[in-house]
Amino acid sequence: MPVAMSYLQVGAFSDMDNAERMATRMRVEGFPQVAVKTAVVRGQEIHRVLTGPYLKDDDRDAARRVLSSRGYDTFVIRDTLTP
Repeated sequence: MPVAMSYLQVGAFSDMDNAERMATRMRVEGFPQVAVKTAVVRGQEIHRVLTGPYLKDDDRDAARRVLSSRGYDTFVIRDTLTP
């Protein structure tokens, strides 16, 4: 049975260097689960800065509140993983 997971997107950049800089800054600020994932959106390569994964909505929402308190705008990205 698939497991529903979600991530919080905190940034999206066309330039990989900008995405990596943001991810590094977030790790320094104490967010260890930060990754840069590349996706093609409407034919353009986008580098998303994501935190997670979160298996529980409560955990994701708690992280979202912390990120918001530090000035980060977030967007929920849902994903499905089949174990």
